Amino acid sequence: MKRNEFAELVETVRIRPVTPPGGQRHVYLWHGDLATLNALLVRASVVSLDLHELTRSLERKPTDLNAARRVLEGAVAEWLHSHGTHEDEHQIIVVSGCDLLMRYQVPLGSFMQFATDSRLVVLVVPPYREPPFPLPTYVDFRATGILDYLRRFVPDSSIVE
Repeated sequence: MKRNEFAELVETVRIRPVTPPGGQRHVYLWHGDLATLNALLVRASVVSLDLHELTRSLERKPTDLNAARRVLEGAVAEWLHSHGTHEDEHQIIVVSGCDLLMRYQVPLGSFMQFATDSRLVVLVVPPYREPPFPLPTYVDFRATGILDYLRRFVPDSSIVE
């Protein structure tokens, strides 16, 4: 999806509910920087969820991968439940820190359940950036890792580039 198409969709959803095509949910990947997205959403009702901030506030921080996944998944579901508006209100949730979703292999089920015809979820995937200095040979750096992981859950038409 092109940015102008996404901007038109946001403007339409701001006014009235829109059923996504093909029985999909209004969950989108924004492959770009957060400032550009925020400028595009200036007129919409936006709530931001920073996953790094959310995890800092957690009481329990397990080191086991499966336990960490469950804790993060539960925290996301709880946050969405407490910050969601009524079904008939228009809202956009902008999620940053999506590297944690990839790191702990968290599925997007909570986001999919939260999204409705009038509520959009936008997962921010920062643009590719090479590290400012050479990495040691034992480091496996995948510049596209976050996008590759998240695109498994949404159709290509839901990726805004």
